[in-house]
Amino acid sequence: MGRKRARKGKHLLFYLAAGMMVSLFLSSCAASLHQGREQLRASDLSLQSGDYKAALAQNMEVYHRYHDRLGDQALFQIGLLYAYPENPDADYEKAICSFEALAVEFPDSPMKSQAEVCVSILTNAVKLKKRLHSLEETYDEKEQTLVKLEKEIDEKKKSIARYHRSVSSRKVAMEHLQLQISELQTRLEQLEAQLSDLKKIDLMMEEKRRKSSP
Repeated sequence: MGRKRARKGKHLLFYLAAGMMVSLFLSSCAASLHQGREQLRASDLSLQSGDYKAALAQNMEVYHRYHDRLGDQALFQIGLLYAYPENPDADYEKAICSFEALAVEFPDSPMKSQAEVCVSILTNAVKLKKRLHSLEETYDEKEQTLVKLEKEIDEKKKSIARYHRSVSSRKVAMEHLQLQISELQTRLEQLEAQLSDLKKIDLMMEEKRRKSSP
């Protein structure tokens, strides 16, 4: 009878000790999770103050230390940081990678759908940016051609003036030069029309880029 009571006493002590250990573990986890959330809030403050590097470092630490519980929130904020237009280190490609990682690593996260929307918006923004760069290059080429043509026209006009002063009787030659000028002016007008169209496209692209920026 005494032995049974002793065993029951040992079992009771065991359960009490185990309960205390579980309680301590849960308290430790709760405290740790609280620290992680505090770091996320601190990263928001860093972002608002313009300290983007500190905000990124804080979110990266949360992602690695509290991956299973707060990793999705950290990745989402990392993506927003890389997409933030005022961030001098903004990188749409890195932002897309962060949002895609969130969707893959945390398929049940409530932030997954938001991350997928951000991926779609940023992917379109990258395409528009490349298109805009291409248009800018074309615009520069057309502008250089236009300047060259304007110089040619000026030279032709000067040539006509000189020719008219020195050889007023050569009407045929004058008409030939005037024909050349007419052709050059026609080309100039065509280029000006093309440049006008390119400027309109440029404005439309810039407007789309602004609207698609988060």
